[in-house]
Amino acid sequence: MARLVIAEDSPHMLRLLEMTLRKAGHTWTACGAGDTALAAVQSQRPDATILDVIMPGMDGLAVLSA
Repeated sequence: MARLVIAEDSPHMLRLLEMTLRKAGHTWTACGAGDTALAAVQSQRPDATILDVIMPGMDGLAVLSA
């Protein structure tokens, strides 16, 4: 099972991702903004990160670049 960070600002998409990940046995931290996702990635060192490309403020591509 993997430890994940999810950056997603849509509650509906986040719910769908969480249902899928729960069935697969993964654990995750959900973040609604890019800056909090970046902080979570830096502090938790997850196995993978799922980034929403279109978010207000710091989007997924900016998190990836950082």
